[in-house]
Amino acid sequence: FGCLNGALMSSINSACKSLDVLRLEGEQEQLGEAYRAIQGEESQPATDKQRAYLRELILLSCEDDTDRQERINALSELTKEEASAQIKMLAGAR
Repeated sequence: FGCLNGALMSSINSACKSLDVLRLEGEQEQLGEAYRAIQGEESQPATDKQRAYLRELILLSCEDDTDRQERINALSELTKEEASAQIKMLAGAR
């Protein structure tokens, strides 16, 4: 029964995460203006606010020290669009 209960809890957890992803897809408007990429603009470097917010999300979500450091080091090279996508992904995972 323990294995059955564990499998059931795991599947419910996965289903809830899937529903959260679907729910958050249309809610990019809730992210602040500074964290969103403007549609149709040429690639511009990420803003300081985007990089700061991404750094906080990375520190909270990454458990592996090397992965965390690599992501933080790559923040300076991100465009607004890439930063917006990463914020959406990391904020949705929380």
